Amino acid sequence: MKHGLGFYKTEKSLFEAHDSIYKGYFNDDLKEGKGCMQMHTGDQYIGTFKNNELHGYGVLKFANGDFYEG
Repeated sequence: MKHGLGFYKTEKSLFEAHDSIYKGYFNDDLKEGKGCMQMHTGDQYIGTFKNNELHGYGVLKFANGDFYEG
């Protein structure tokens, strides 16, 4: 079970352009607290997570150059 600061990588499949990579905190095997996630779509999120979901303040940078902060 993942707990504390760590790194998690999923291998890309035939339908995905990139691997998904998460660097940050885990609690009871879930993404929890501050972290950075590079998604298989090329999008990137830097911020906080709660129960494996994007939660609270963060910056979401889309692969096309757009971004959302809040």
